[in-house]
Amino acid sequence: MKLFKSTLAIAALFTIGSVSAYVAGAKKAPAKKAAPAKKAPAPRRGTKSTVAPVQPAPSASGFQQLRAQVLGMRQADVIDSTKKLSNQFIGQMSQAAADAGLGAVGMRAILETARDKFAPFTGNDTTDLQLLMTINKQIDDSVTRLG
Repeated sequence: MKLFKSTLAIAALFTIGSVSAYVAGAKKAPAKKAAPAKKAPAPRRGTKSTVAPVQPAPSASGFQQLRAQVLGMRQADVIDSTKKLSNQFIGQMSQAAADAGLGAVGMRAILETARDKFAPFTGNDTTDLQLLMTINKQIDDSVTRLG
């Protein structure tokens, strides 16, 4: 039981630490008066633009919304009869993470949040450790497929 509590505490620290580091980030400097905007040179005709399209940046609000969605779900929607994350849940979260632009790291955090909240731990260290390792392998496989 002590091993389980230690493992869970470490996992929680990593999850909370990564979220807290983003929220607590650098403070904004006080707003200064804006300098007059300079006009950009007009593009020349007959030349092709080689600028790559801008990829949307991952948003913290997208992660927070997905996290809130996961925390509001029922255990039956997240865990299947084999006591692992259900394939339907993983598919939904993969699609949602991709739509939010979260990538592999965000997807891993969402699935670990679901694991930490809904995994049916029994209190038996051996059984719980085996369940934790099984779900972690499932998360690793899902993130590998996404990324």
